[in-house]
Amino acid sequence: MWHNGLIYKLIANKLPHYLIDIIILFLLNRTFKVKLNSTLSETGHIKAGTPQGSILRPLLYTVYTADFPVNNHITNCFFADDTAILAQGSTTKFVIRTLQRGLIEIEIWCTL
Repeated sequence: MWHNGLIYKLIANKLPHYLIDIIILFLLNRTFKVKLNSTLSETGHIKAGTPQGSILRPLLYTVYTADFPVNNHITNCFFADDTAILAQGSTTKFVIRTLQRGLIEIEIWCTL
């Protein structure tokens, strides 16, 4: 999840500033390295996501996706940090159009 977007949503949901500051410190200045065989990469900076195994991860993901697009013809499925959308209909053409409209709504949500 995009850190700045998460912070925006925490502020918009009127979370106390001291808690937002703690979450910012929790997410800030995280790094990673990749090891392939015996070669270690340069240090990279993490600009999105939350630490795996963190107790805060599910809660922050729930806050982040609370305004995810809802559609009467699509079922949104969330598990941990994965998302899927499902549609059913009497024809393949209807299902494809429905899913495509859903994907466009999700693209707009992601852009915002």
